[in-house]
Amino acid sequence: MLTVSLDRFVAWFRGGYRHPAKLERHIIEAVASSTERQLGERLLEHVRRANLIQRLDRGREVNFYTIENGKVRHHDDLRLSEGDGEALFATVTFVGSNGVKNRCKLWTVDGRFFSLEFDVPTEKMRGDAPTDVSVTCAQLLPHSCESDLSS
Repeated sequence: MLTVSLDRFVAWFRGGYRHPAKLERHIIEAVASSTERQLGERLLEHVRRANLIQRLDRGREVNFYTIENGKVRHHDDLRLSEGDGEALFATVTFVGSNGVKNRCKLWTVDGRFFSLEFDVPTEKMRGDAPTDVSVTCAQLLPHSCESDLSS
């Protein structure tokens, strides 16, 4: 209990967390394993390099940043597409530990993975693995993925 409270205090002080929650990791890994190998590796590496993860609106939005010397660092070597601006990368549907069906959209900004956007807040299920996971990649990107990763 003390560790959880200390972790929350440190996260509040830093403005975010250092690591993705279990649910977030599962969603990202599902997308990574459902797309072309090189894109999946870039996505996972971006998440590994992220050292500031902000959860907004009770976990409905989760943003991933790499901060170096007090500034956001962009990893051009990890771009998932050549597009500029915000673009949908993939949509994941799943059932949370609470039994509620949820949908998560993975967004890129200037071709780099940036955020997860959930339809239903995830604050009470972050530590749980999703079930009935299905991934669909956005049509606008030069890759394709569709898989049913039901567990």
